[in-house]
Amino acid sequence: MPQTPDEPALHSTTRRRIRDSIHPRVFGWSAAVIVLFVVFAASFPETAGVLFGDLRSRITDAFGWFFILAIILFLGFCAWLALGPYARVRLGPDDSTP
Repeated sequence: MPQTPDEPALHSTTRRRIRDSIHPRVFGWSAAVIVLFVVFAASFPETAGVLFGDLRSRITDAFGWFFILAIILFLGFCAWLALGPYARVRLGPDDSTP
């Protein structure tokens, strides 16, 4: 498929915009933590499985109530949107039909 003259400039502008939107310090630390977790899990799979399983159990035991509360609040919010004053708001052009 032949490229139009504007296509390379568009890709260059998009790359520059993405590169400018990445904060180097945040990206670097996040990438380092992810790489450490992956290397640890790949190097010691049994230990990582036990450690992550124990961590998951502790979190769900301590914060299970929060998870249920968040679901109840989310479903209540959805019901309020569906049945409340915003139920008749159209999410499209004025002439569209649901």
